[in-house]
Amino acid sequence: MEYCKTLTGRVSVTILLVLLAVAAAGHAKAENKTDPLQNVNLAPYWQWRSAYECMQLQYNWTANTCSEKDIISIKGIVDVPQEEITNYCQPDGCKAYIMKTLQCIRGVKRNFWFANNATVQVLNETIIHGCGNGIAFSTLNYTRLRK
Repeated sequence: MEYCKTLTGRVSVTILLVLLAVAAAGHAKAENKTDPLQNVNLAPYWQWRSAYECMQLQYNWTANTCSEKDIISIKGIVDVPQEEITNYCQPDGCKAYIMKTLQCIRGVKRNFWFANNATVQVLNETIIHGCGNGIAFSTLNYTRLRK
């Protein structure tokens, strides 16, 4: 008889804990895909995922400003020839939107690196240097071993 009371009590506690877990999960915040900077990025997986969302959002930001080749991808290539510098570097040109994308990536994954091992800082500095001096710039052949 004592065994039945103990077993019933354990089952009741287990059911209560399961119900609490289900209720808590129902109130959990979903990932914010329209503003990755609003995500709480605690786990590295979510940081990478939010950085990916930043790259996807740039298609909305750059709709009529940037050509397909100027969009930042996981490859980390920024390649602006001399004849495109003027348009690219204008205040409302592609540079502004690419910098916004890079800022978003840095905000969600501080130590993000691209497939060519370039960091957000490398791309920022390349763009700022090229636009500041009015010269062509590229990370097409960028290679650096990650530490």
